[in-house]
Amino acid sequence: MIAFAGSLGCDKGEPLPNNLPDTSIFLDKIELTGEDRLTSVVAVFWSGTDNDGYIKGFEISFDQQNWSFTSEYDTIFRFVLDGGTDTADIDLYVRAIDNMDFVDETPAYLRIPIKNTPPDIDFLDDFQPVDSTNTVFSLIWNTTDLDGDETLDSTYVKFNDGPWVALGRNANAIRVVPEDPTASGPINAVVFSCFTSEPTYTVNFEEQESGQFPGLVLEGMNTVYVKVRDKAGAESDPDTSSIFFLKRKTTDFLMMESHTLGNSVRQVYIDAFNSQGRQFDFINLLENDAAEDIRYWNFNFLLLLELYDRSFWYGSQETFNSGVPLLEIGMFPVVGYLNEGGKILISTYITGDLENTSALFNLTPMDSIEERSGTNQARYFTGDIAWADSSNQDISDYPSLVCSSTILNVGPFYINPQASKFYIAPATPTGNWDGPDNVGAYFSNLDGNPNFFFFSIELHLFNGDNNALSTMLNRVIDEEFNW
Repeated sequence: MIAFAGSLGCDKGEPLPNNLPDTSIFLDKIELTGEDRLTSVVAVFWSGTDNDGYIKGFEISFDQQNWSFTSEYDTIFRFVLDGGTDTADIDLYVRAIDNMDFVDETPAYLRIPIKNTPPDIDFLDDFQPVDSTNTVFSLIWNTTDLDGDETLDSTYVKFNDGPWVALGRNANAIRVVPEDPTASGPINAVVFSCFTSEPTYTVNFEEQESGQFPGLVLEGMNTVYVKVRDKAGAESDPDTSSIFFLKRKTTDFLMMESHTLGNSVRQVYIDAFNSQGRQFDFINLLENDAAEDIRYWNFNFLLLLELYDRSFWYGSQETFNSGVPLLEIGMFPVVGYLNEGGKILISTYITGDLENTSALFNLTPMDSIEERSGTNQARYFTGDIAWADSSNQDISDYPSLVCSSTILNVGPFYINPQASKFYIAPATPTGNWDGPDNVGAYFSNLDGNPNFFFFSIELHLFNGDNNALSTMLNRVIDEEFNW
């Protein structure tokens, strides 16, 4: 007799009951606790199994009351700690859902110990004050926080041995001006905080900080410190600026140079002003990386100009690193200076190669020039004369200037309709060049006061009569700007 074994309790065709899915959850180094807690950026992985189907997704919860569906098998959580604490324990629950919409009744559970990480802050090394800095300076920094920038609370700055003073949370740059720029020794600073970013480094959202910022030293060495704090109270290690000597302002007249020939040119203007006993502060713009870095023009230049009632800028054909004339870059802060009541005299070398699309024709008393075309150009020769325009009675008695060199490819200009004529110098044409003879003109402000004199020639090359050049320069500064 053959024995047969079978199951009498399950008829053919009767469906088996669905098995519930099962869930697992994983996290590296979950054993870390106490001072070895994880950062608040945490990568978590999970999986699910179903013996009689497949897993279609998962639900995630931190309290077993509120659940969120996901079809992913991993995620990165960014946990934000409450202010005033740097640690927390996060309860995480994950349950699998199968293709029949059955849910794991025993969700996988993980307790995640997290610890706030202190933020970091670093000055931009290529935007530090130079060894000897002219009265105003700026600093830019980068902040990072593994817990997210939204956890940052305040940035703090201090000058030398002064106290730490808080700035606004969003600031990543400051512009600094001495409260009294003519003082010597320790002094309070006026601090403007702002936000900026590359490549334009425009000053955005600037505000003057209301706190007291003591400790800045004029005519002495300075170091600036910066640190950042997050909402949990953790602070970065302070970063330290370069050590720099901060010059003070000594007069109300500023002379600026952007000329590669340097000393020989400078001496002409020094002699012209010294002969009249004029005192001045001097800045070589090229020593401030003005030809390389837009941050100098956007951050420092206008603040520097605003310290002075009157100013003089002489230059040649220097260009910014983009190939744009350096004067064109600098004219935008100059316009701001003029709008704030400043007064400036500019002498530069305008050539026949300057395209009439240049912004200089919107920002200076020039309207346009006769551009050079091949051999068609204008020139000046030794002995040529530039004289004050006789039709303008306000300036007709200014002395004539005598050219002391041969100058090729010059750019006399057509006058801006809003400008007044100043000096005329007929050029010697070559080829078919047929242009204007204006080399000097000026703008006046809304009250009719002259505030911007402009020459398209380098005045030191019209120094055949030393006394004439000195008289003209000093009269502009003393008389035309005396309002």
